[in-house]
Amino acid sequence: MLVLRSTEIDSQLESNPESTLGLIPSTLKMVRFAVHRLRTVGFQDVIIATDHGFFLNAQAGAGDVCAKPAGNWPISAHDRLMLGAGAADVHNQVLGADKLGIRADFPFAALPKSMAPYRAGHLYFHGGVSLAEAVVPVLVAKLSASKPPALPQPQVGLLYRGGAKKITTRIPVIEVVSRTIDMFSPGTTVEVLLEAQDSHGNVIGEARRAVMSTRQPGPSP
Repeated sequence: MLVLRSTEIDSQLESNPESTLGLIPSTLKMVRFAVHRLRTVGFQDVIIATDHGFFLNAQAGAGDVCAKPAGNWPISAHDRLMLGAGAADVHNQVLGADKLGIRADFPFAALPKSMAPYRAGHLYFHGGVSLAEAVVPVLVAKLSASKPPALPQPQVGLLYRGGAKKITTRIPVIEVVSRTIDMFSPGTTVEVLLEAQDSHGNVIGEARRAVMSTRQPGPSP
C-alpha cells in the first residue's frame, strides 16, 4: 500500500485565494500523472479521496458575512464555527459542544445557517454545517481489467427414441439437451445448429421447430 497526502490546495487557498486558484487544475494534473505512474509500477487499485470540500465565493460583497449570535463567543475555532455561550437566531444554529464531539470549556458551538463565514472578505472557506463539509467525493480507479471467470463449456446431447442408435423414419423427432450450463449465469445462452449430412458433407436434412397442438379435446359422448 502506498499513501500520498497533499495539503497544497487547502493551505495556499487559505492564505491567498486570489492568486492560487490556478493551483486546482495543476494539482489535478499531478493526480492524473500519479495514477498513470502507479499503473506502470504494478498497482491495480487507486482510491482518491479528500477530507472536506470548500466553497469559492469569487464575487464576495460587503454583505457576504454572517453576524454572530447574541452571547459570549470568545473562541473562533473556524471561519464557520465559534465556541462560547449564547442563543440561536434566524441566521445561526447553536448546538451543545458535547453533541458535536467537541471537548471544550465552553458549552455551545455556533454555526451559520447560510453559506457565509463569520469574517468578511473570504473568497475561500469551509467548515460548519454544509454539503461541502459533510459529503466528500471518493474516486476508485481500477488500473488493470479483471479477467472474467472461465465458464464451463456446455455439452449438448441428442436423444432419439430413448437412446436408439439408428433413425428409421424420414421425419425423426430429436431432443436436444444441454447437459452442463453454469447455474449461476442466468444470461448464458447456447445456439445449436442441427443438420443431417451425407458422407461427402452435403446437407441432406435440416431441423424445424416442433409444432405443438393447441386443440382442446371435445366433450365426452
